[in-house]
Amino acid sequence: MAPTAVVRRLRLFGTVRRGGLGSGCAYYNGGMDGHRFSAAASSAAPAASARPGRPWASFAALILFWGLSFAAIKIGLDYAPPLIYTGLRSLVSGVALASVALWRREPLDWRRGLPVFFVSALFNVLLSMGVQTIAMTHTTSGLMAVLVYFQPVVTGLLAWLWLGEPMTAAKGVGLVLGFFGVVAASSATWAGGTGGPWVAMGLFSAIAWATGTVYVKKVQHRVSPYWLVAGQFFIGGSVLTLAGTGVESWAAIAWTPMFFAALFYSGLVALGLAWIVWLRLLARNQASQVASVIFAVPVISVVVGVLFLHEPFTLNLLVGLVAVAGGIWLANRPQEAPARPGAGRSRPAGRPVSTRRDV
Repeated sequence: MAPTAVVRRLRLFGTVRRGGLGSGCAYYNGGMDGHRFSAAASSAAPAASARPGRPWASFAALILFWGLSFAAIKIGLDYAPPLIYTGLRSLVSGVALASVALWRREPLDWRRGLPVFFVSALFNVLLSMGVQTIAMTHTTSGLMAVLVYFQPVVTGLLAWLWLGEPMTAAKGVGLVLGFFGVVAASSATWAGGTGGPWVAMGLFSAIAWATGTVYVKKVQHRVSPYWLVAGQFFIGGSVLTLAGTGVESWAAIAWTPMFFAALFYSGLVALGLAWIVWLRLLARNQASQVASVIFAVPVISVVVGVLFLHEPFTLNLLVGLVAVAGGIWLANRPQEAPARPGAGRSRPAGRPVSTRRDV
């Protein structure tokens, strides 16, 4: 049988089986267009689908979505307790993306998907968003943005250790410079003696998010990105809402139009839509490359906080922003370098581990 005929038949078979992922013939490769064909056809697939790209429109949209999110979250926290608010916006995102996944008839294998949902919810929602939101109630949105977006520096290090992405001398210098930027941006808070724990919580949330990012990059072939976003936010949102119900009061929520505007923007746009774009970029590029570009997010956040939330723009914050920007730029310069020996590698988009049989 001709190779093209094999590919055509296997693609048709994968399409018919859209209700779930077969154990022996079909898989999800981390792309955005649903069910892919089987491992038997992978060697005949066009190589262009695996080439990394630089979709700047997607980067710009992500920067805008997340840049405005800190102001929206800060506004929402004026009307609701932190845990309940974070849980609600996560549930809004989870339910919305589950609806989209059902409408698109995205494939879902519960056996393969559930472990990914729970691990991703732990790092990307509970330990990242949950901790971050609590800390934000005690800091400005601009400072929290700088702390949280220390994440690209950590992602570069973890991607080298875990995924085998290239590590250069420039990346090492960039990590040090990026950490200096975080210290400079938060030094005024530390000097006051009252913000140390909240700064530490912000940094912890960045490390958790970086861990979740590298984990998702490594296992992205197992599940549709729509179900991944829906699953992690539904699970994480349920846990946060239950925790908030136990320690906070629903009576403290002011159900105003401004509250709903902040809730739905931070849930539907900053979580749901932005995370779909984020996963698409991760599927097609190195994790450290994608993470480096989102440094522009805290810049937008600081500007929004200064213009609309009347927050101060201090010299320390400016120095921190510049230093972190330089650190991330150095850490992600496009240079040829050998990958870390013995490190695990994530599977390139569109190229699964071969289980091909002779046809």
